[in-house]
Amino acid sequence: MSLDHLAPVFDRGVGSPFVAGAMVFVAFEGFQLITNGVTETRDPERNVPRGIYGSIVITSTIYLGVAVVALGNLDIDRLIAAEEYALAAAAGPALGKGGAVLVDVAALLATSSATNATLFGASRMLAEMATERRVPRAFSVRTHRRVPWLAVVAMTGMGLGFTVLGSLETIATFSSLTFLLVSMAVSVANLRLRRRTASKAGWILLGLGLMLVATGLLVVHLGREQPRTLAVVAALFAVIAAVEVLYFDRTRSAGV
Repeated sequence: MSLDHLAPVFDRGVGSPFVAGAMVFVAFEGFQLITNGVTETRDPERNVPRGIYGSIVITSTIYLGVAVVALGNLDIDRLIAAEEYALAAAAGPALGKGGAVLVDVAALLATSSATNATLFGASRMLAEMATERRVPRAFSVRTHRRVPWLAVVAMTGMGLGFTVLGSLETIATFSSLTFLLVSMAVSVANLRLRRRTASKAGWILLGLGLMLVATGLLVVHLGREQPRTLAVVAALFAVIAAVEVLYFDRTRSAGV
């Protein structure tokens, strides 16, 4: 089936909520990072679930509140026209220029917080992978305070490079697709280990199905509207897969 066959679906708006959900998936994925710090968490069996459920409730409440305020101050057409500055424009009618400054400061704080959380979770995951020899062992080196400093430096460098070289659309798309694929992989693993994790197969399959639909609609949407972005993201995944295969071939040959 060509992408044109699905055009009427998107034109009627049926696919738009799923595409939007896939694109903003990264905004809600922070709860996954909590599990990456399980080895450094006190009483993880109690505190990790509380952190996950608590973060989902808190962030959802904040996002809904921001959406209600934004739509209450500006109509949809004006919000769309403002593009990346939609929240600053929405704060204008009530707070004037001070509202735009307040939104800018909040955006900087939110970005710093998200960057810090992502580096924390990703570096710990990279360190654990290095411990299991799925990536070079050097990334498992930690300081006396158990900080995998080399993993932090590597993730920071890659993030900076991606930010400088990639467009906002590419970064958002790559992040969303990556988190969706990772979440699906985790769901499959959880399905296979459901007896050990005491998980319900029905809930796992439901979540997996919704993520498959969101991923498929996002890919179709990109193929129709932003084929270049989709090609760049596909190339990035191909490079990552090639590096992974080459690394395993080298480690197997060396008998590591």
